[in-house]
Amino acid sequence: MTNFDYLKNEPQFKSFADIAVSAENLINVDVNACISHSRLALETAIKWMYSIDEELIVPYQETLESLIHTEEFKSLVDEDLWKRIEFIRRISSSVNGTNKKVTFDQAELCLQNLFIFFAFLSCCYSVDYEEREFNPELLKSESSDPIIPEYGDIALEDLITENKEH
Repeated sequence: MTNFDYLKNEPQFKSFADIAVSAENLINVDVNACISHSRLALETAIKWMYSIDEELIVPYQETLESLIHTEEFKSLVDEDLWKRIEFIRRISSSVNGTNKKVTFDQAELCLQNLFIFFAFLSCCYSVDYEEREFNPELLKSESSDPIIPEYGDIALEDLITENKEH
């Protein structure tokens, strides 16, 4: 069980639910991979937002940095949430760019920030919103062999096409 399992019950969140679950599953195996998957889940979720929210205008680039720095995006999230998103972006850039080692506590903060962002998404875009709290005790349960699926970059155009069909 993870803090992100509830996302699997929301069909609209299917493009990033498994990535978030795998991020949490990785924390006891490889904290750098946990942070990388957290970023991928965040980026996929933000691209999903752009694919369904007509107030968000896709910027000239589809990078995470470009997506979160638009005026439209910043108007949707408060400063605290934006700083949490930026933390995930920065620490993952550090990990991916330099292969810098991070601590368990930094990976846990990354997951907690991701959880808070997904709570925001759930509140704004879910039909059956339920308030939840991040449970750090779930991070302590070590599975002997976590299943970590492979993920590629999610194209914004693919999400837009997919969401137009629904």
